[in-house]
Amino acid sequence: MDREWNEESAEVSAPTVDEAVIIALMRLGLQREEAVIEVLDEGRRGLLGIGSRPARVRVSRRPPMPEAPAPQPASAAEPESAPPVEVPTAPIAEPQPVEAPIAATHAAEPAPPIEEPETAAEEPPSEQAQIEAAVAEVLGHLLAGLDVEPQMEWMQDERATLWVRLRGKDDESLVGPRGKTLDALQYLTRLLVRQRVGGEFNLVVDAGGYRKRRMRSLANLARQMAEKAVKTGRAVRLRPMPASERRIIHLTLQDDRRVRTHSVGSGTHRAVTISPARGSKRKR
Repeated sequence: MDREWNEESAEVSAPTVDEAVIIALMRLGLQREEAVIEVLDEGRRGLLGIGSRPARVRVSRRPPMPEAPAPQPASAAEPESAPPVEVPTAPIAEPQPVEAPIAATHAAEPAPPIEEPETAAEEPPSEQAQIEAAVAEVLGHLLAGLDVEPQMEWMQDERATLWVRLRGKDDESLVGPRGKTLDALQYLTRLLVRQRVGGEFNLVVDAGGYRKRRMRSLANLARQMAEKAVKTGRAVRLRPMPASERRIIHLTLQDDRRVRTHSVGSGTHRAVTISPARGSKRKR
Protein backbone atom coordinates (compact mmCIF):
# COMPACT_ATOMS: atom_id res chain seq x y z
CA MET A 1 0.00 0.00 0.00
CA ASP A 2 1.37 3.44 -0.96
CA ARG A 3 1.85 5.81 1.94
CA GLU A 4 3.01 8.81 -0.09
CA TRP A 5 3.46 9.29 -3.81
CA ASN A 6 4.36 12.34 -5.88
CA GLU A 7 6.61 13.08 -8.82
CA GLU A 8 9.75 13.25 -6.66
CA SER A 9 9.33 10.44 -4.12
CA ALA A 10 7.20 7.43 -3.27
CA GLU A 11 6.76 5.60 0.01
CA VAL A 12 5.58 2.04 -0.60
CA SER A 13 4.70 -0.95 1.56
CA ALA A 14 4.92 -4.49 0.20
CA PRO A 15 5.55 -8.04 1.48
CA THR A 16 9.30 -7.73 0.77
CA VAL A 17 11.82 -4.92 0.40
CA ASP A 18 12.66 -5.92 -3.21
CA GLU A 19 9.01 -5.87 -4.23
CA ALA A 20 8.45 -2.48 -2.60
CA VAL A 21 11.51 -1.02 -4.38
CA ILE A 22 10.40 -2.36 -7.78
CA ILE A 23 6.90 -0.90 -7.36
CA ALA A 24 8.27 2.49 -6.24
CA LEU A 25 10.70 2.68 -9.17
CA MET A 26 7.89 1.89 -11.58
CA ARG A 27 5.69 4.61 -10.05
CA LEU A 28 8.41 7.22 -10.46
CA GLY A 29 9.66 5.94 -13.82
CA LEU A 30 13.25 5.75 -12.56
CA GLN A 31 16.16 3.36 -12.78
CA ARG A 32 18.02 2.32 -9.67
CA GLU A 33 21.01 4.57 -10.34
CA GLU A 34 18.63 7.54 -10.70
CA ALA A 35 17.04 7.02 -7.28
CA VAL A 36 17.86 7.25 -3.58
CA ILE A 37 16.46 4.17 -1.79
CA GLU A 38 15.77 4.29 1.94
CA VAL A 39 14.53 1.19 3.79
CA LEU A 40 12.16 2.45 6.48
CA ASP A 41 11.13 -0.99 7.73
CA GLU A 42 12.45 -4.38 6.61
CA GLY A 43 9.18 -5.99 7.72
CA ARG A 44 8.61 -9.26 9.52
CA ARG A 45 7.16 -12.53 8.28
CA GLY A 46 5.72 -13.59 11.63
CA LEU A 47 4.61 -17.07 12.61
CA LEU A 48 1.76 -18.55 10.56
CA GLY A 49 0.87 -15.05 9.49
CA ILE A 50 0.57 -13.79 13.09
CA GLY A 51 2.61 -10.72 13.87
CA SER A 52 3.69 -10.23 10.27
CA ARG A 53 4.52 -6.73 9.09
CA PRO A 54 5.09 -5.50 5.53
CA ALA A 55 8.34 -3.94 4.44
CA ARG A 56 8.32 -0.20 3.81
CA VAL A 57 10.70 1.86 1.66
CA ARG A 58 11.00 5.44 0.47
CA VAL A 59 12.39 6.01 -3.03
CA SER A 60 13.30 9.55 -4.06
CA ARG A 61 14.53 11.06 -7.28
CA ARG A 62 18.28 11.69 -7.06
CA PRO A 63 18.96 15.45 -7.43
CA PRO A 64 20.93 16.38 -10.56
CA MET A 65 24.59 17.28 -10.24
CA PRO A 66 25.17 21.07 -10.31
CA GLU A 67 26.55 22.28 -13.60
CA ALA A 68 29.80 24.25 -13.66
CA PRO A 69 29.28 27.93 -14.60
CA ALA A 70 30.10 28.69 -18.20
CA PRO A 71 33.29 30.78 -18.60
CA GLN A 72 32.56 34.40 -19.38
CA PRO A 73 34.47 35.89 -22.35
CA ALA A 74 36.93 38.55 -21.32
CA SER A 75 35.80 41.96 -22.51
CA ALA A 76 38.63 44.06 -23.88
CA ALA A 77 38.56 47.68 -22.86
CA GLU A 78 38.12 49.90 -25.78
CA PRO A 79 40.43 52.91 -26.03
CA GLU A 80 38.66 56.12 -25.25
CA SER A 81 40.00 58.13 -28.17
CA ALA A 82 41.83 55.88 -30.56
CA PRO A 83 42.96 57.77 -33.66
CA PRO A 84 41.58 56.40 -36.91
CA VAL A 85 43.98 54.13 -38.74
CA GLU A 86 44.38 54.75 -42.43
CA VAL A 87 44.66 51.55 -44.44
CA PRO A 88 46.42 51.97 -47.78
CA THR A 89 44.38 50.65 -50.62
CA ALA A 90 45.89 49.13 -53.73
CA PRO A 91 44.72 50.44 -57.11
CA ILE A 92 42.01 48.31 -58.66
CA ALA A 93 43.26 46.59 -61.80
CA GLU A 94 41.20 46.98 -64.92
CA PRO A 95 39.71 43.68 -66.10
CA GLN A 96 41.51 42.33 -69.19
CA PRO A 97 39.42 41.11 -72.08
CA VAL A 98 39.37 37.35 -72.41
CA GLU A 99 39.38 35.84 -75.85
CA ALA A 100 36.67 33.32 -76.45
CA PRO A 101 38.00 29.80 -77.10
CA ILE A 102 37.79 28.38 -80.56
CA ALA A 103 34.60 26.40 -80.91
CA ALA A 104 35.09 22.68 -81.17
CA THR A 105 34.33 21.03 -84.47
CA HIS A 106 31.92 18.54 -82.87
CA ALA A 107 29.61 19.47 -80.00
CA ALA A 108 30.35 17.53 -76.82
CA GLU A 109 27.74 14.87 -75.99
CA PRO A 110 25.99 15.31 -72.64
CA ALA A 111 27.16 12.92 -69.90
CA PRO A 112 24.69 10.16 -69.08
CA PRO A 113 22.81 10.68 -65.81
CA ILE A 114 24.23 8.84 -62.80
CA GLU A 115 21.85 6.16 -61.65
CA GLU A 116 21.63 5.83 -57.90
CA PRO A 117 21.64 2.26 -56.59
CA GLU A 118 18.24 1.06 -55.54
CA THR A 119 17.91 0.48 -51.80
CA ALA A 120 15.89 -2.46 -50.66
CA ALA A 121 12.82 -1.45 -48.72
CA GLU A 122 13.24 -2.26 -45.03
CA GLU A 123 10.66 -4.71 -43.78
CA PRO A 124 8.76 -3.59 -40.70
CA PRO A 125 9.66 -5.53 -37.55
CA SER A 126 7.47 -8.54 -36.86
CA GLU A 127 4.94 -8.54 -34.03
CA GLN A 128 7.07 -10.96 -32.01
CA ALA A 129 10.15 -8.78 -32.48
CA GLN A 130 8.22 -5.74 -31.25
CA ILE A 131 7.08 -7.64 -28.17
CA GLU A 132 10.61 -8.85 -27.40
CA ALA A 133 11.97 -5.31 -27.76
CA ALA A 134 9.31 -3.97 -25.39
CA VAL A 135 10.04 -6.70 -22.83
CA ALA A 136 13.79 -6.00 -23.00
CA GLU A 137 13.16 -2.27 -22.49
CA VAL A 138 10.82 -2.78 -19.53
CA LEU A 139 13.04 -5.33 -17.75
CA GLY A 140 16.12 -3.20 -18.39
CA HIS A 141 14.30 -0.36 -16.64
CA LEU A 142 12.97 -2.39 -13.70
CA LEU A 143 16.09 -4.49 -13.09
CA ALA A 144 18.76 -1.85 -13.70
CA GLY A 145 21.80 -2.56 -11.54
CA LEU A 146 21.06 -6.29 -11.11
CA ASP A 147 23.32 -8.96 -12.59
CA VAL A 148 20.70 -10.79 -14.70
CA GLU A 149 20.31 -11.38 -18.42
CA PRO A 150 16.93 -12.17 -20.07
CA GLN A 151 16.68 -15.15 -22.43
CA MET A 152 13.49 -15.19 -24.51
CA GLU A 153 11.76 -18.13 -26.18
CA TRP A 154 8.38 -18.37 -27.87
CA MET A 155 6.27 -21.41 -27.05
CA GLN A 156 2.91 -22.40 -28.50
CA ASP A 157 0.24 -23.21 -25.93
CA GLU A 158 -3.41 -22.26 -26.23
CA ARG A 159 -1.96 -19.01 -27.52
CA ALA A 160 1.54 -17.76 -28.26
CA THR A 161 3.52 -17.50 -25.02
CA LEU A 162 6.81 -15.67 -24.54
CA TRP A 163 8.94 -17.24 -21.80
CA VAL A 164 11.48 -14.82 -20.37
CA ARG A 165 14.14 -16.58 -18.32
CA LEU A 166 16.27 -14.34 -16.11
CA ARG A 167 19.69 -15.83 -15.40
CA GLY A 168 22.63 -14.38 -13.55
CA LYS A 169 24.14 -13.74 -10.16
CA ASP A 170 21.01 -12.05 -8.76
CA ASP A 171 18.33 -14.31 -10.29
CA GLU A 172 17.43 -16.12 -7.03
CA SER A 173 16.82 -12.80 -5.24
CA LEU A 174 13.98 -12.10 -7.69
CA VAL A 175 11.97 -15.15 -6.62
CA GLY A 176 11.08 -14.26 -3.03
CA PRO A 177 9.04 -16.40 -0.60
CA ARG A 178 6.84 -18.80 -2.60
CA GLY A 179 7.62 -16.81 -5.73
CA LYS A 180 5.73 -13.70 -4.59
CA THR A 181 8.45 -11.26 -5.68
CA LEU A 182 8.65 -12.99 -9.06
CA ASP A 183 4.85 -12.84 -9.42
CA ALA A 184 4.94 -9.10 -8.71
CA LEU A 185 7.70 -8.59 -11.28
CA GLN A 186 5.76 -10.62 -13.85
CA TYR A 187 2.59 -8.59 -13.20
CA LEU A 188 4.41 -5.26 -13.60
CA THR A 189 6.20 -6.45 -16.74
CA ARG A 190 2.95 -7.60 -18.33
CA LEU A 191 1.26 -4.31 -17.45
CA LEU A 192 4.02 -2.12 -18.91
CA VAL A 193 4.50 -4.26 -22.04
CA ARG A 194 0.75 -4.15 -22.74
CA GLN A 195 0.96 -0.35 -22.70
CA ARG A 196 3.58 -0.46 -25.48
CA VAL A 197 2.41 -3.27 -27.78
CA GLY A 198 -0.83 -5.09 -28.45
CA GLY A 199 -1.65 -8.52 -29.76
CA GLU A 200 -2.85 -11.84 -28.41
CA PHE A 201 0.02 -13.33 -26.44
CA ASN A 202 0.91 -14.53 -22.96
CA LEU A 203 4.02 -13.50 -21.04
CA VAL A 204 5.78 -15.60 -18.39
CA VAL A 205 8.75 -14.27 -16.43
CA ASP A 206 10.97 -16.89 -14.76
CA ALA A 207 14.11 -16.49 -12.65
CA GLY A 208 16.68 -19.16 -11.98
CA GLY A 209 14.38 -21.87 -13.37
CA TYR A 210 11.90 -21.44 -10.49
CA ARG A 211 8.73 -21.74 -12.57
CA LYS A 212 9.90 -24.92 -14.33
CA ARG A 213 10.65 -26.53 -10.96
CA ARG A 214 7.33 -25.29 -9.61
CA MET A 215 5.43 -26.77 -12.58
CA ARG A 216 6.98 -30.21 -11.98
CA SER A 217 6.22 -29.97 -8.27
CA LEU A 218 2.57 -29.02 -8.89
CA ALA A 219 2.13 -31.82 -11.44
CA ASN A 220 3.43 -34.37 -8.93
CA LEU A 221 1.19 -32.91 -6.23
CA ALA A 222 -1.84 -33.16 -8.50
CA ARG A 223 -1.21 -36.86 -9.21
CA GLN A 224 -0.64 -37.66 -5.53
CA MET A 225 -3.83 -35.89 -4.43
CA ALA A 226 -5.79 -37.58 -7.22
CA GLU A 227 -4.66 -40.97 -5.93
CA LYS A 228 -5.70 -39.93 -2.43
CA ALA A 229 -9.13 -38.79 -3.61
CA VAL A 230 -9.73 -42.11 -5.44
CA LYS A 231 -8.42 -44.18 -2.54
CA THR A 232 -10.49 -42.46 0.16
CA GLY A 233 -13.51 -41.68 -1.99
CA ARG A 234 -13.47 -38.11 -0.68
CA ALA A 235 -12.69 -34.78 -2.26
CA VAL A 236 -9.28 -33.25 -1.56
CA ARG A 237 -8.93 -29.51 -1.42
CA LEU A 238 -5.53 -27.98 -2.10
CA ARG A 239 -4.26 -24.77 -0.59
CA PRO A 240 -5.09 -21.48 -2.36
CA MET A 241 -3.02 -20.81 -5.47
CA PRO A 242 -2.79 -18.12 -8.17
CA ALA A 243 -4.61 -18.78 -11.44
CA SER A 244 -1.45 -19.86 -13.28
CA GLU A 245 -0.77 -22.63 -10.72
CA ARG A 246 -4.40 -23.77 -10.54
CA ARG A 247 -4.29 -24.16 -14.32
CA ILE A 248 -1.37 -26.60 -14.00
CA ILE A 249 -3.43 -28.79 -11.63
CA HIS A 250 -6.39 -28.81 -14.05
CA LEU A 251 -4.22 -29.62 -17.09
CA THR A 252 -2.34 -32.40 -15.30
CA LEU A 253 -5.56 -34.23 -14.38
CA GLN A 254 -7.73 -33.39 -17.38
CA ASP A 255 -7.21 -36.88 -18.90
CA ASP A 256 -7.62 -38.78 -15.62
CA ARG A 257 -11.18 -40.14 -15.82
CA ARG A 258 -11.14 -41.22 -12.18
CA VAL A 259 -11.29 -37.64 -10.85
CA ARG A 260 -12.64 -34.24 -11.70
CA THR A 261 -11.28 -30.85 -10.69
CA HIS A 262 -12.87 -27.48 -10.07
CA SER A 263 -11.89 -24.24 -8.35
CA VAL A 264 -13.71 -22.90 -5.29
CA GLY A 265 -13.43 -19.68 -3.33
CA SER A 266 -12.65 -16.18 -4.56
CA GLY A 267 -9.72 -13.83 -4.82
CA THR A 268 -6.54 -14.92 -3.08
CA HIS A 269 -8.46 -17.74 -1.34
CA ARG A 270 -9.42 -19.53 -4.56
CA ALA A 271 -8.24 -23.16 -4.53
CA VAL A 272 -8.57 -26.39 -6.53
CA THR A 273 -10.69 -29.29 -5.28
CA ILE A 274 -10.02 -32.80 -6.61
CA SER A 275 -13.05 -35.06 -6.33
CA PRO A 276 -13.48 -38.74 -7.27
CA ALA A 277 -15.60 -39.08 -10.39
CA ARG A 278 -18.91 -40.87 -10.23
CA GLY A 279 -18.53 -44.57 -10.82
CA SER A 280 -14.84 -44.65 -9.93
CA LYS A 281 -14.11 -47.65 -7.72
CA ARG A 282 -12.58 -47.03 -4.35
CA LYS A 283 -9.38 -48.98 -3.78
CA ARG A 284 -9.28 -51.33 -0.77
